[in-house]
Amino acid sequence: MHPSIKRKTSAWCARPFICRSLGCLDGVLAVRDVLFLHERRSLTRRGTTSMSRTLSGTIPVDIANHLGPSYIAGVIYNGGAVLTLALSVETIPESFLPLMQHVQSTDANIVARFAQRFVEGCVADPVSTLPWPVKLQWMGSFAAQPPAVRTWSHNREQDETRWRAETGSWPVMLIQGAEDTHCEAGLLARQVKGLYGDAEVHILQGVGHAPHLERPGVVNELIVDFVEKKRG
Repeated sequence: MHPSIKRKTSAWCARPFICRSLGCLDGVLAVRDVLFLHERRSLTRRGTTSMSRTLSGTIPVDIANHLGPSYIAGVIYNGGAVLTLALSVETIPESFLPLMQHVQSTDANIVARFAQRFVEGCVADPVSTLPWPVKLQWMGSFAAQPPAVRTWSHNREQDETRWRAETGSWPVMLIQGAEDTHCEAGLLARQVKGLYGDAEVHILQGVGHAPHLERPGVVNELIVDFVEKKRG
């Protein structure tokens, strides 16, 4: 995370960020993380701000369900966020469905063969915005994940009841690429606006599935501004 973001977020009533990647597939683990922070820092009344992208966007739902909505002070969705596992079906582009079948295959060899295609599809312009070392790192992480775990993470049961009923007042910001080939930007924006009363949406042109990599300066500024506005 950018140093300026660390300074700003630490000043926001000392509310820590819970940052999760695709590697965190069990909402229960995130719930334990949040509970640990609250117990150690006495933040139960202040809540935690979740910074989520892709599949980790489902984690605030699990936290609200297991601990209650007061444990979340707000949510920043960055790049192709999945609000809930059920809602994700609505935002997957039709053109991505053939690749999705390979991504969710339980055959590790099939998944590995499609790693490059998947990773290159995470940015609007892989030639200029995806450096070779980063591309290799992403491909390795993607291919190394056990296929059964990835499949389970998409198909597990998730209770949305409490999240839908009690979290509409959470302050939320969506940062989303207009050219995201993994997620329909317009549909995701409508989901966010329809579910949250205090929602700020930023659709970035020329950006794909990874705004933080493709436009780091813009994303950093948006996060800092959001945190500053919510400090009071």
